[in-house]
Amino acid sequence: MASMARQLQIGRQRLLVAHPDADYVARIGKQFRQLGWEVHSAASEGDIRRVTRAVSPAVLVLATDFPAESGWLICAKLTREHPGLQVILVGNSMTPDQVRFGAFAGGKALLEQAHGMRALIEEVYRAADLPMVG
Repeated sequence: MASMARQLQIGRQRLLVAHPDADYVARIGKQFRQLGWEVHSAASEGDIRRVTRAVSPAVLVLATDFPAESGWLICAKLTREHPGLQVILVGNSMTPDQVRFGAFAGGKALLEQAHGMRALIEEVYRAADLPMVG
């Protein structure tokens, strides 16, 4: 209860989810809305930049792979353009080299999509510097 009270005191957090898997985006959106977050989504590389500028999210959950441009490159560009933006990269695998590359690109963390929702929630709260809820 104290965690929720702190979140309410600091205002509603904004989360942007940019991932080509629409079902995954919907699950994340549902979960974070239940936790009191304002959730936005972006389906394409151009949308990611546009929505980031429009809503100034605290955290961006970003796929590592998109059709025209990699999530790694998108991350590097966005964190340079928006220095306070916290990016959680989500991919299909997680090797030590990919973890280092994610950090080099400006990502706060790299997760495998298979790690599940709980791991993602923990990383998002850590990136937003918020105490975990429940």
